[in-house]
Amino acid sequence: DIRPTGQIQRLRDHIKHVSQQRIGRDSFWKHRKKDGTLIDVEVSAHVIEFGGRSARVVLIHDITERRRAEEALRESEARFRSLTEMSSDFYWESDVEHRFTVHIASAKSSQEWASQEGAHIGRRRWEIPHLSPDEAGWQAHRSVLEAHRPFRDFVFSRRGVDGAARHFTVSGDPVFDASGAFEGYRGVGSDITERKRAEQALQDSERLLREAQLMAGFGSYVLDIPTGSWRGSAVLDDIFGIDDNYERSVAGWLSLVHPEWQERMSRYFTDEVLGKHVRFD
Repeated sequence: DIRPTGQIQRLRDHIKHVSQQRIGRDSFWKHRKKDGTLIDVEVSAHVIEFGGRSARVVLIHDITERRRAEEALRESEARFRSLTEMSSDFYWESDVEHRFTVHIASAKSSQEWASQEGAHIGRRRWEIPHLSPDEAGWQAHRSVLEAHRPFRDFVFSRRGVDGAARHFTVSGDPVFDASGAFEGYRGVGSDITERKRAEQALQDSERLLREAQLMAGFGSYVLDIPTGSWRGSAVLDDIFGIDDNYERSVAGWLSLVHPEWQERMSRYFTDEVLGKHVRFD
């Protein structure tokens, strides 16, 4: 019982074609079992000759589970691709010789990396032109790979299509088969160029602040109220006459105040600054 009914004629035409061509042909159909369940089947029609006579032989295989597995795989791949596209990361796999076999870059990852996604297949990471790390850095990375050890946050840089440096970080885990034989690596990576730029901008800002304080003779501090601890600039340490080993707590700060002013300063800090949230002045 083949559903829909129009498939019956298609099956007859299929078998007739096989009879004329004298070769096997495979086709896929939906069959309904006696209990009403629809199943997927693969139909192979063959013409055989025996004793001077020919006959058509039709072989039918239930491939329902295979189709379900294929559909599950497609759905899994679609979900994986969707998750990858929503992130700023890229996913990669490599073989036993550490050559890329899979490299999926999301739309949110750097355009430069995504545009060369297919170009990485078959190449080792250190065979792609880089700025850093130096040869010693790559040697250290390769020694980890050759030892089949996991690695985290390995940072490297390369020139983008615009000539500017772009920075990436990758992490990976070795893959072994059921017998324990090494099969390759799989892992993820991220374009951290913007993070690197922000870190550099912060470093530049802190350097300029230190230089400005040094020229003006001003010190600065940051107080963490919940813990009562503070940290200050080098200029402030010079003003207070303390070193790195000094206890940077409220009690330590009050001990720097002249004894005649300690009680008044403690009360002002507790009642006004902490209690009423007024500006400390």
